Amino acid sequence: MVQMYRVIHSHHADPGTTERFLEDESFRRVIWLLYILDCLLTSHPGRQPALSGADTIDVSLPCTDMNFAFGNAVFVQTLSLTDPPRLPPGAHVDNIGEFGHIVMATRIWRDVIQMLMSTSTETFSDATCSQIMGAIDDLRRSLPMQYADKPGQVNLHITMGSGFTYAMLHCMLHCSSIFINRRRLLQYVTAHDFNIETWRVTPQCHELIDRLFTSCHSTIAMLTALETGFEKEANLCFPI
Repeated sequence: MVQMYRVIHSHHADPGTTERFLEDESFRRVIWLLYILDCLLTSHPGRQPALSGADTIDVSLPCTDMNFAFGNAVFVQTLSLTDPPRLPPGAHVDNIGEFGHIVMATRIWRDVIQMLMSTSTETFSDATCSQIMGAIDDLRRSLPMQYADKPGQVNLHITMGSGFTYAMLHCMLHCSSIFINRRRLLQYVTAHDFNIETWRVTPQCHELIDRLFTSCHSTIAMLTALETGFEKEANLCFPI
């Protein structure tokens, strides 16, 4: 399907009419949906990704839902945050859309899973974990103000009808953070010279535990809010 997209749309340098833009954008959104499904279905051993980075390297990320709904022809950056191919000189690159941010979060999730499946206690690299955590923090900082990860923000999105979009984006990032920090924690506690009393007072201990609890509680809060349909008086009970 990716190859079909390239063949059909390789000569479309300018989105042109609203109909042409909507056709191209719809095709791109289907491709990115397949990319997300591919990442999720390969999250456990035994399944190899069907799509590689080369398959989507020149496909623009989805535009904002507002531009898509109104047919505003815009250009958007690719997953590597570079300008799309065949961008006309002087053309403006618009903001990445809500769906596009979910795609970016999914790529981080894929990187986390790949790291977990390809490393052992001997080959583990804390620098790789720090790099992925940096990517998570960078994505959070780049989000529009209305999609910032703040307490109670999901309730506003539920009221506006975008609760599932907001929750999927941040649950993906929080789950990535949980898996990374659990792996880092495992590396510490399995070291031959590990001492629990000594480790408790180290900055690494507090950082890991804080990140784990923050991500766990945030995920539970968002899923509970979605399940209850935004009950303002509901009291959350964190099992962790």
